[in-house]
Amino acid sequence: MIIVWAGILVYMAFALGFTSSRMNGQKVVRIAVDITNLDEVQFIGEKEVIQVLKNNYVRITNEPIDSINKAHVKELVDDIAEVKNTQVFFTPDGIFHIKVEQRVPILRVLTGNGTYYLDEENQVLGLVAGHTPRVPVITGVTNVDFVSEKLADLAGFIHTDPFWNAQIEQIQVWSESEIELVPKLGEHRIMMGPSIDFRWKLEKLKALYEKGLPNVGWDIYESIDLRYQNQIVCKKKPGL
Repeated sequence: MIIVWAGILVYMAFALGFTSSRMNGQKVVRIAVDITNLDEVQFIGEKEVIQVLKNNYVRITNEPIDSINKAHVKELVDDIAEVKNTQVFFTPDGIFHIKVEQRVPILRVLTGNGTYYLDEENQVLGLVAGHTPRVPVITGVTNVDFVSEKLADLAGFIHTDPFWNAQIEQIQVWSESEIELVPKLGEHRIMMGPSIDFRWKLEKLKALYEKGLPNVGWDIYESIDLRYQNQIVCKKKPGL
């Protein structure tokens, strides 16, 4: 058995060495850019990646494989704000592969000065014409630090939880201690107070949504207040 394994290792070393030697004498036939998560988000495509290389005067096609600085190419693509991770490698057919994983936004912030997205690592992402990721929208705030420190966890939870992703459309910030959730269904206001203990507050609201509102109706309340520790205060619409 030892002899067999030794033979396999010798063969693999020879094969890898032969392949490496053959590729070193080869030129790059073409570049293949693979964006791995286009089904989730469409911030960048092959065109944008190639343009970054051109802007930095990186020549790859028709160049000898052993002259290509893979680490430099990876660094350039990784520096694109919307890129989370990059892999670069050659295949024996002379193709230089650039495999890109895009950052996935968890919230969109609307301000008087413009719009931007944030991902789970609090990386600020720009907009893409013709593509609007379906994520919770935050309005009423311009401070990026406040969004990343106080609201990112809440927005990420809403985005990734199937129940709340189907229920909450918007996070309205009146002040750091007064946050309102805007539901997709119903016309009531959801007064949350500060974002601390948001999981516990949403758990109370979920119980009301599942056991209370189906019985009394989704449009009976004007507001639902989650700011109190041991109760939910619901205010009926005038005349009801």
